Amino acid sequence: MFLPCACFRRCADGLAVQHSAVRVPLSLSLLLALVVPIVVWWLGVREMDFLTPPSEAQLAAIRQQTAAALPHAEIPAPTVAVPVPPSPVATPGPVPEKKPEPAVEIGDLNPNPGLNTYAELAPKGARHLIELASLLETAGELPRTLLAWERVLDSTKPEPAQATAAIAAIQRLRPTLPAVKANPAKAIPIVIHANTPSFVGSNVTGYANMCSGIVNYLAEKTDESTDSINIFPGWLDPSDMRELKRLANELGVKFSICPDTSDVLDLPQTGVYQMYPQGGTPVAEIRRMGDAVKTLALGEFTAYPPAQKLLDKCGVPFEKLDAPIGLVNTDNFIDALRRIAEVEVPPTIDTERGRLLDVISDIGQYFHNVPVAIFGDPDMVVGMTRFAIELGLRPKYVFTGSPGRAFENRVNEILDGKYPDALVKQNADLFELHERIKLDPVKLILGNTYGKYISRAENIPLVRFGFPILDRVGHRMFPTVGYRGAMHMVQKLSDSLLDHQDRNCPEEWFELVQ
Repeated sequence: MFLPCACFRRCADGLAVQHSAVRVPLSLSLLLALVVPIVVWWLGVREMDFLTPPSEAQLAAIRQQTAAALPHAEIPAPTVAVPVPPSPVATPGPVPEKKPEPAVEIGDLNPNPGLNTYAELAPKGARHLIELASLLETAGELPRTLLAWERVLDSTKPEPAQATAAIAAIQRLRPTLPAVKANPAKAIPIVIHANTPSFVGSNVTGYANMCSGIVNYLAEKTDESTDSINIFPGWLDPSDMRELKRLANELGVKFSICPDTSDVLDLPQTGVYQMYPQGGTPVAEIRRMGDAVKTLALGEFTAYPPAQKLLDKCGVPFEKLDAPIGLVNTDNFIDALRRIAEVEVPPTIDTERGRLLDVISDIGQYFHNVPVAIFGDPDMVVGMTRFAIELGLRPKYVFTGSPGRAFENRVNEILDGKYPDALVKQNADLFELHERIKLDPVKLILGNTYGKYISRAENIPLVRFGFPILDRVGHRMFPTVGYRGAMHMVQKLSDSLLDHQDRNCPEEWFELVQ
């Protein structure tokens, strides 16, 4: 492409004669458009130094110029309060106020404090330690004040406001105090050793080893019973652990749950960074698990190993239950807590159970004899298999990638010979599951995110549960366990099944209500 440029000259007879047009190539125009700005920029900055930082003298000059350029606001004169003469009316003299006695005692301040000072006050709660920290700071005992604030975080379960106050106090006090010179010979390091070798077992093997390591290195027995029930929840989401704690609290049971990832892995977004989340189970509480009256292990693969380790080390007996997914499994969990703690089930829990029964009865006509495939981690699959039977679904394929005949034995006990065409396999994979679904399809797939490839290829709805769920947001906020978790799962299952029917049924079968 060229740009025409007309050129004129005047002839002898006075007429304007146009020469042939002069054309500038477009490539030359583009080149000039690029070169000219670059040359101008280079001429302007070639003597500037961008690498050497400015000196202190240059910075001082810049600050002075900036301060001189800013407008100076006039500061108003302070207001002086004019004293008002006292009223001539006689008033009675002031009554001396009696100083309130402090709610806590600061104790003997003469001995040098240790790193674990005030840990013995943890059972009195975070509020007690906060009041103690305030009294110690008023008395000028800053090192002890710092220790009291630290105990609020690592030895109690503070409320969010209390945890925020403790973090702020620690950040304020720690830089003002010299480093603690601990005696390495008397130091007690907390190191938890857990074997997680490659190509041994599966992910649940490493998780169970970690839980057993926590028990092996922290749990202790002092022969002073805590009248508490230990709960090993197995591999569950933070929302599931929160639901288990809610049910135990509804029953009024004293318990310790380990591990507890609620309010640790699912902290809310408040805009304030917390180095030490207020959730979880404190180390001091884990140490006292050896003095519990009994342990509930919620799963063969992930909860049974630490329960057995606690029995061997501290002599705490345990009961092994399936993960409390669905009606019967949750009933067993509630009943175990009731029996061990010798308490009555409150009406609130009976109401939740009644709502679940109502939902199951309403949806039964759609779930009757619907073939399903269930896969995932063994403890979750065992619980979900029983729940599927309660809903009227027909388990056709029940697979796990973890090795262990215990999985096949437990699932076959649940099936109880009523589903002769069901295939139960341990140490299996999704490739085999896909091949079998191609030969003999199902109508629903229950599993984690990796089942989406089978779902897409075979046009079968996938109901996500278990770990991991990588392609959807929000699943970790809603529990799967308990009566509430079961109602949530019923909603997910029915929505997926009926949505698929609405999309694929013939026009004459499409109705407002199926």
